[in-house]
Amino acid sequence: MRGIDGNKEKVYFVEEGGGWYALDLQTDRLDTLELIDYQTNNPVENDCVLDIHLDQKGFLWGISCNNLQEGQLHKIDPQTGLTETFRFKQRFRAFTQSRNGIFWLLGESNNGDDNQLVSFNPDNQQFKSYSNNKGKSPLEDFTPFYITESKDGWLWIGTNNGLIKVDPQKKSTSKIYQTQPDDEGKGLRSNTIYLIFEDKDGLLWLGTTNGLSVLNPENDHIYTIDQKSGLVNNTVCGIIPDEKDNFWISTFNGLSYYDRDKKEFHNYFHVDGLSNDEFNRFSFYRDVKGRYYFGTVNGINAFHANDLLTGEIIPNIAITKIVRYNTRKDSVFVQYDRLNPIESIKISPYDAYFQLHFMLPKYSDPDRNQFRIWLENYEKDWIYLGNTSYIRYNSLPPGNYTLHIEGADANGNWSAEALKIPITVKKIFYRTAWFWLLIIGVLSGIAYIAFRYQWEQKLQMERFRTKLSSDLHDELSGLLSGIAMQTDMLQMMDQDETTKSRLRHIGEVSRKAMSKMSDVIWSIDSRKDKMGDLLLRMREHADDILLPLNVQYTFEERRIDPSHKIPPTIRQELYLIFKESINNIAKHSNANRVNIMLQNNDGQFLMEIEDNGKGVAKALNGKAIHHSGQGLSNIKMRARRINAKVEILKNQGYTVSLKMRKFA
Repeated sequence: MRGIDGNKEKVYFVEEGGGWYALDLQTDRLDTLELIDYQTNNPVENDCVLDIHLDQKGFLWGISCNNLQEGQLHKIDPQTGLTETFRFKQRFRAFTQSRNGIFWLLGESNNGDDNQLVSFNPDNQQFKSYSNNKGKSPLEDFTPFYITESKDGWLWIGTNNGLIKVDPQKKSTSKIYQTQPDDEGKGLRSNTIYLIFEDKDGLLWLGTTNGLSVLNPENDHIYTIDQKSGLVNNTVCGIIPDEKDNFWISTFNGLSYYDRDKKEFHNYFHVDGLSNDEFNRFSFYRDVKGRYYFGTVNGINAFHANDLLTGEIIPNIAITKIVRYNTRKDSVFVQYDRLNPIESIKISPYDAYFQLHFMLPKYSDPDRNQFRIWLENYEKDWIYLGNTSYIRYNSLPPGNYTLHIEGADANGNWSAEALKIPITVKKIFYRTAWFWLLIIGVLSGIAYIAFRYQWEQKLQMERFRTKLSSDLHDELSGLLSGIAMQTDMLQMMDQDETTKSRLRHIGEVSRKAMSKMSDVIWSIDSRKDKMGDLLLRMREHADDILLPLNVQYTFEERRIDPSHKIPPTIRQELYLIFKESINNIAKHSNANRVNIMLQNNDGQFLMEIEDNGKGVAKALNGKAIHHSGQGLSNIKMRARRINAKVEILKNQGYTVSLKMRKFA
C-alpha cells in the first residue's frame, strides 16, 4: 500500500500497482474506486502509484507513471471516479499542495542527471519546471524522495544527498543540510531522507536511513533519535502526531510510539497483530475518529491507540551469570550460582574486566526484549542497550558504584522497578589507606628507633664528656699544680742559679700545660655547652691577658641568647679563634684599647675584634716578642672547620672579622 488521505466521511487508499479504495467511516465498508477517463470513459491506466492528496474542494489527486516513462498527475472526483490525467516528461517521485493551491512535484529523469522541481497550476492545468536565479534546477545531482511546504512558505525537499531548502518566491536555494561527522549538532546522520514532518513548534522531523533527525531551522541545530534511544528501526518512513503531540512512527522494521515527555518508545511488530513489519513511504494517516492507518508491504493496519498502548506488568531483571578475567591468574572466572537475589559484587583490582549477563523473564518474544543500564557514580544517564542482554566494563576505577538495570518487552513496557546492584572495585593493596598507614607506622617506628638511638648516643657522649672533664680536672690539673708549687719551693731553697733557672722553666711549662689543659677540659665539658658559658670564658680570657697590660676593652653582645646551646665543635673553634686573636693583640699590637662585638644579624653570626695598636709589640717581663705568623694561619684553619669566613686586617693594629651561619 502507498498513499492514504481522507476527510470526515471517507479514507482513501491506493496500491502501488494502481488499485484505489475508499473506506466509509460510518459503516467501515471498504469499496473499490474505479478511475474513469472523463473524455474517453475508459479506465485510467496507472502504475507505480506513490502518493495521494485530498484537496479542500473534495478532489482526490494522485501521482503515478505511464509505462514507467512519463509522470502522471491525476485529478479524481471520488463520487463518480471521473479522472483527469496530466502527463509530464519525467516520472514523479513525490508531490505536495501549497497553501495557494499550487502543486509542487519532484520529477526524476530516465538517466537521473536532469531531475526537476515542477509546479502545476490547477487553474490553467500547466506544468512549469522551476529553476533558481542562476537558471539551474535545485535538484541537479540529487535524487528526490519527499517534499513539503513549511508554515513560513519554504519548500523542503528530502533527497539521496541531503535536505534542500528552497524559497519559491525568490527562486533561491538557501541551504543544503548534509552529514557533518566532525560538527556535532550541525549535521545529519544520513543524507538519505524519506520523510519531512513539521511539528507545531516549527521543528522539522526528518526520517532518514540512520534514525530520526530533528532540525531547528532557526539555529540549524540537529539532533538524532535512533535505535540506541529505543527507536524500533533506523529507517523511518512515516510520522503521525497524536492529541498529546506524541508520535507514531513507522519504519522499515516495525512501528514505534514515542512519548516525547518521557523520551520512551513502545515498539510493535507482526507478532503484535500488524500485517507486516515493513512499512511503506507516504502510507500513514489519522482520521477524524482518531484511528491510525499505516500501510505495509502486506496491506493496511488500522487501529486506535488504546488497541496497542495497553499496560502490562513486566517482571524484574534476573542475573544469569557474571564473568571476570583475572590478569594475576590469567584466568576467566564464571559465576552461575547465588545470583538471584545478589546483594553486591566485589571486583578485584586484578580483574581486567567483568561482564554481567541478565535476562527479562518475559517469553512471548524474548529476542526483542529491551534493556537499559545506568552505572551510578560512573555514567551520567541511562544507556539503551536494545536487545543486548549483557554489559561489560573494562578496568573500572576503584570506588563504589550502583548498577541499575531495567528491562522491557518487545512493545516497550518497562519493568516497574530497576534491579540495583552495589558494586565495589577494590584498590590494589599499595594504593589502599591501610597500606599507607602501615608504611607511615613502620617509617615512624624506624625514625623513633633512630632518634632514640641517636639520643642515647648523645646522652652517653654527654656523660663521657662530663666524666672525662671531671677526671682530667681532678687528676691532671692537680698533678700539674703540685709540680708548679714544688718547683717554686725548690727555687727558694736552692742557691745555685743554674738549678733555679731550670726549676723556673719547669714551673712555667707546668703553668702553660695547666692553661692548655684548662681549655681542653672546658671544651669537652658538656655542662658548658650554652652560649653564656662561651661568653663567660671569652671575658675571663680577655681579663687574664689584656688587663695586666693595662689594655682596656669593651665586650658587646647583640641579639644573642645566652641560654642557647652550641655544638661542641663550634664552641671550641670559636673560643680558640677568639683566644688566638686576643693573644696576638697582646703580643704584637701595642694597643691600649680593644673592641669586641658578637651579634646575630639576618641569619648570620658575626664576631669582630678590633684594637687601636701601633703595630709595635710591648716587651713582656723585659723580653722582646717576636711574631711568627703561625697564629693567623691557625685562625684561618679553625674558621674553615666551622664553615666560617674570616678576614684579618693588619694596619697598625688588628681587625679580625668572622662571619658564619647563625647558630645561637
